[in-house]
Amino acid sequence: MKNWKLEFIRGMAALLVFVCHFVSINPVLKSNKNLNLISNWGTEAVIIFFVLSGLVINIVQKKKHSGRKQFILNRLLRIYPQYAAGILLAVIAAKITGNAISWQSIIGAFCFTSTIEGHISTVPVTNPVIWSLSFEFFFYVVYALTIGKWQQKLLFSWFAIALCCIPAFYVVKSDVSAHFVSMFAFSGIWLLGYYIYEYRNRLIVQNIKVGLLFASLLPAISRYQLSPMYYDVGKYFLFALATAPLFVYSIQDNYSQKQKTTLKISSLHGIAAMLLVFAGLYFFSHSRGIANLLYVALPLAALIYMLIPGLLLRQNMKLKQFAHFFGFISYSVYIIHFPILLIISYFTGSNYILYATIGIPLIFALSYLLESKYQAFFNRLFRQKNSSQPL
Repeated sequence: MKNWKLEFIRGMAALLVFVCHFVSINPVLKSNKNLNLISNWGTEAVIIFFVLSGLVINIVQKKKHSGRKQFILNRLLRIYPQYAAGILLAVIAAKITGNAISWQSIIGAFCFTSTIEGHISTVPVTNPVIWSLSFEFFFYVVYALTIGKWQQKLLFSWFAIALCCIPAFYVVKSDVSAHFVSMFAFSGIWLLGYYIYEYRNRLIVQNIKVGLLFASLLPAISRYQLSPMYYDVGKYFLFALATAPLFVYSIQDNYSQKQKTTLKISSLHGIAAMLLVFAGLYFFSHSRGIANLLYVALPLAALIYMLIPGLLLRQNMKLKQFAHFFGFISYSVYIIHFPILLIISYFTGSNYILYATIGIPLIFALSYLLESKYQAFFNRLFRQKNSSQPL
């Protein structure tokens, strides 16, 4: 990924998931309500990953035009080596900490059928982040089936099915049926990312301040409770829609804007969205007190930021270096951090200082080695065997 803004978003999303689990695994940190207030957005970070994945897949496919078989092979090469390492770490963590993992759960994980709900197989308790890769690979398989002459029509049909599956998500209970309804319902979020890039020449975001204003609405939307279900795909779809202006801003420097845009997203759109989100927070959120103050304060702070002339996010070299580094290790951090934190917490107990001192540098160092050495080995091996089909 060459776009440093997209790398920054991906890195920050991985850090959000890391912080969420870093706090929740340690008993002392978990008991701190203020820490939980700023660390409970792990699932929403995964939704950002889904949108980003759809966007990036469209970028890559437009450059390489891979066929169905090659597309799946490329995706497997990118995700499976580290994914397998994450499963093995989950088994090791289970042995050390005394958590039970069934063989069905392990096999299901290797076959991309693990979900939190366990419709087909349950996700390993010592590495629950694996659930999102089951969804991700499902998106890849369905997308691969659309590659060909009728791709755009098939993608539109897929999107229509995904939208129909959102209400079905709340009522279908049969295990196998619920599994596929859930997969299709969440695939609408992935397709939003795909279409953000597909229609990039028809949208333009006025400036970074507008993008940040929409981004500041995300924590409030994440607190919506549209149903009693914890994993609420309707809420996540709204959340994904609210990320669109930030993603549009992140890619609009990379394409020609000579064509006439259909919609210019301005500060007025941002303010209107802010008012709608505030209304939704009142009607659809059970959060109270300091939580609501925080969710309301963020958009207001962004609005004040917009009114200050000349105040822009500096695109300096340090920020770009941060983006490149965390974007580079983001997948590794995501897939290995939970079992390692679990093991460290097992030995350090309630000593959160020792837990942090060992855990943070160890995970980032291992993630760098995993991406730069372990993944690089498989990349070289694959290229040697398939020299006529470079990645």
